[in-house]
Amino acid sequence: MKPLKFRKFAAGLGVMAALALTAGAADPSVPTPKPSPQPAPPAKPAVPQKNFSPLYDYDAVDEKPRPISQVPPVYPAGLKEKGVKATVMVEFVIGKTGIVEHAQILSSTDPRFNDTCVEAALKWRFTIAKKHNQAVFCRAAQNLAFE
Repeated sequence: MKPLKFRKFAAGLGVMAALALTAGAADPSVPTPKPSPQPAPPAKPAVPQKNFSPLYDYDAVDEKPRPISQVPPVYPAGLKEKGVKATVMVEFVIGKTGIVEHAQILSSTDPRFNDTCVEAALKWRFTIAKKHNQAVFCRAAQNLAFE
């Protein structure tokens, strides 16, 4: 075994770390530890950052929003030909102007259909929901069936 060679190390390394690093450098048969992987970036929040306050459920508003335009979701490529069926429950927030401002999946029998449902819901338009004669944000949900 070769003698250890001591080298100058940056401040902050402890003696044991310095010995371990020089031992690995002096003896090629000693495996060098792999660097730790970088932590993953924080996940995007599932809940939108916009403040939908106050937010009323569909059943709690005085004037219910009615659909003006509901673009149907696109059947994902290749799945219709294969006979794949699914049911997706999408929840969405109708803004004070009747535009859907947020959509998310509540449940799905096949996740391959989720993106197309969210994309479609974000294109929907409604009459304005009202509470005490004031336009309000309204949470609603709809079942979408692919057959």
